[in-house]
Amino acid sequence: RTEDDYLLALSCNTLLNVPSRRQEALVAVGRLVKRQSKTGVWNKANHSITRSGGINLHIETTSLALLALLKTGQNMANVERGIQWLMQHRSGYGNWGATQATVLGLKAFTAYANATRKTAYPGELIVLVNGKVAGSTRYEAGRREPLLFTIDDPSVFKSGQNEIALSHEGGAELPYSMAIAYRSKTPATSPQSLIDLHVVSDSDRLSMGQTMRINVTVSNKTNNGQPMTLARVGLPGGVTFQTWQLKELRDKKLIDFYETRASEVILYFRSLGPNEKRDIPLDLVAAVPGNYEGAASSAYLYYTDEHKTWQAPIRVTITP
Repeated sequence: RTEDDYLLALSCNTLLNVPSRRQEALVAVGRLVKRQSKTGVWNKANHSITRSGGINLHIETTSLALLALLKTGQNMANVERGIQWLMQHRSGYGNWGATQATVLGLKAFTAYANATRKTAYPGELIVLVNGKVAGSTRYEAGRREPLLFTIDDPSVFKSGQNEIALSHEGGAELPYSMAIAYRSKTPATSPQSLIDLHVVSDSDRLSMGQTMRINVTVSNKTNNGQPMTLARVGLPGGVTFQTWQLKELRDKKLIDFYETRASEVILYFRSLGPNEKRDIPLDLVAAVPGNYEGAASSAYLYYTDEHKTWQAPIRVTITP
C-alpha cells in the first residue's frame, strides 16, 4: 500500500527474487508501472537508505524500478522511457551524482544492455552541428559495441547558442547520450544549496617557508539537521597542506575525516545540526616560488551533490 516509489521498487525487486512470490511480485510491479511519470522518472519518494535527496534520489528510485521491470521481461516501453531519462541525467564523466546513485544507475544500464544487447537492423548515424555534418558512421545488424563520436574541431561551434543533432536511419531506435566538457573558474552556486561556504586567506604574498592561513567556514543554512556534508578546498600551487594539522582537526572533532589530493583538501562532516557552523583553519606552507591560482572551492551534501555552493579560487604569490 506504500505511496513511496523507492520502497515499492525495493519490494518489487525482493519479491521477484523469490520464485514462490512471483504472482504477488507482478501485482506490485503493475502498481510500480502506473506510478512512472510521463518523462520516464519515478520521483515520488521521501528518501533512500543513505538519506539521498533531489536528483540523486530520483536516479536511485528510477534505477531500482527499471531493475524490477527488466526482471519481468515485460513493459519494455516503460523501460525505454526510464532508460532515456537516466541517459539525460548522466554527467559528462559517465556517473550519476553520488556513489549510491551511480552504482544503481550502472546496475540498471547493465541489466538493460543484457536484455537488449545487439542491434536488430543495420543503419547509419550522422552527427550535425549547426546544420553541418560533423561525423557519420554505418553499422551492421548484430552490433554490440557503442557508436562513438568525438567533436574535437572547435570551428564547428559558434559564439552563443549551438544546436547538436543526431540523424538516424535504421529499423529501430537507438539510445544515446552526449557529454559536453567546459571549464569555469567559479561555477554558479545552486539556489537550492543547503550548505554555505566561506574560504578566506590571510595573505596573498609569501616568502619561501612562510605559512598562510585559510579559514574555511561551513554552515548549515537550514533549521533542520543535514546528513553527510563535504567541503572541497582548492589549494593554489606552490603551497602544501600539513598532514599533522588535518589529523589534529579530526582528533578535536572539528571534522570527522579528511581526504587529500595534490591541489585539494576534502573535509567530511558526518552530519550538521540545525544552523550549525564549523570554522576550520588550514595552515599552508609556501614551498615553490611563483604566481599561483587554485581551483574553486565547494561545499555540498554528499548525497545531493547537484546543489553546490562555490567560492572563488585562492591566489598567492611566493617569492624566494
